Amino acid sequence: MLLRNRIRFPLMKKRQQKMAPKSVKRPRSNSCKQLPYEIQEIICNLLLNQDESNSFALTGMRASITLNLFIANTVHRHFQFKNYLQFIGFVNTISSEKTIIPYGLYVREIDLTPVNKYGIDMRMKKLIIHCPNLVKIKFGESTSVKADTLQLMGRYCHNVHTLEIGGMISFPFMFDCDFSGMTELQSLSLLTTPLQATSLDTIPFSIRHFCIAHMDAIRHEEFATFLKRHPQLISLSIRRCRYLNVDFAALLLSLTQLQKLELTGPDINDASMKGLFDVPMQLDTLRLCNTKITNKTLEALVRGRLVVQHLELDQNVHLSRSIIDILKKSQSMETTLDQKSNPHLEYAMLIIYSPPLKKQQIFADIPSMITERSAVFEERSLDTIKVASLSNTHLQQPSTETGIKKSQSAVSLPRYCRQVTPFHDTDDPSPTDL
Repeated sequence: MLLRNRIRFPLMKKRQQKMAPKSVKRPRSNSCKQLPYEIQEIICNLLLNQDESNSFALTGMRASITLNLFIANTVHRHFQFKNYLQFIGFVNTISSEKTIIPYGLYVREIDLTPVNKYGIDMRMKKLIIHCPNLVKIKFGESTSVKADTLQLMGRYCHNVHTLEIGGMISFPFMFDCDFSGMTELQSLSLLTTPLQATSLDTIPFSIRHFCIAHMDAIRHEEFATFLKRHPQLISLSIRRCRYLNVDFAALLLSLTQLQKLELTGPDINDASMKGLFDVPMQLDTLRLCNTKITNKTLEALVRGRLVVQHLELDQNVHLSRSIIDILKKSQSMETTLDQKSNPHLEYAMLIIYSPPLKKQQIFADIPSMITERSAVFEERSLDTIKVASLSNTHLQQPSTETGIKKSQSAVSLPRYCRQVTPFHDTDDPSPTDL
């Protein structure tokens, strides 16, 4: 063995010298300077306005980093997933190390509702890590994301201002979630989310809009403590929470800046609303949906110190016809009633006809509110009607259709009319749109 190492083999040496060296791939140089701006504009128009699968446009986009930046800033900013395969491709693209530019940095809004029924937890972790500039995240009513994945949002997504979390399929137990890392959070919706009450203490003070639904683990005292820590809330929605259907007056005492309040659930009755209308504050909108309140509650509203500019009543079957006359006398309140609230009531009304709607709204005649709230009714297609005296009147209908332009001023309309805009066939009008 030692002798073999001392002997040199010239033939093998010559053969090694004659072997061609391996070719080294040169990095692809940027060719964005070779593409005129006119061609770049044509390529962008092909991708954004015409065919997204155009081979020429896709090739031109890859040839210029400038085009890549433009497409990423316009297309990927508000990305919407249509199916699960698209979601997989999107996550693979933003997490790849061989991309020309970091596409994940341009993503601002994502909606996971179409793909939530699949297992997206592992890929969702990659998405959160590679998309730190997210500002709006919507998980949908139910999600397969696990609890530890939600914890990553507080560490990586510091710019989120809108977050909607639904029920968790893969985690049926209660858990704590830390929201303190989302320092820019302004709107939070918790829909059947198995959160413990201690998680509410981590919500930052930047919160302005809060919605809670089917949260049976949160007690009345715990929620009252949370509201005292956040007097800056502008809108509050409580929907079908088991322990949050009594003593609403105690919940609203500290919310001095509240403008919109929504209370939903069959457990809400006259006793639940007792004392609420004695709170000296002003609300822009009060919405009562699917409750068991009676005329007694609305009579207390008229006599109380709570000032409500817009009252929305939807599916409250225990309200009678007599309360309509009482609400008509209120010159500072505009009332919206769903006709399905009580099908036994017969209203005499003057209708401005528009295309058939899925719902029909009844508006009290408040002339003083026509000019002030005309802008609110833009892009709405509710039939505007006037509740008249029901003693000896019958249904009156205009002989011809009344056409109202979108730009027409509310002052030029009749005193019982308001500015409306017809819905399309696919729209679903709802009192919450007001």
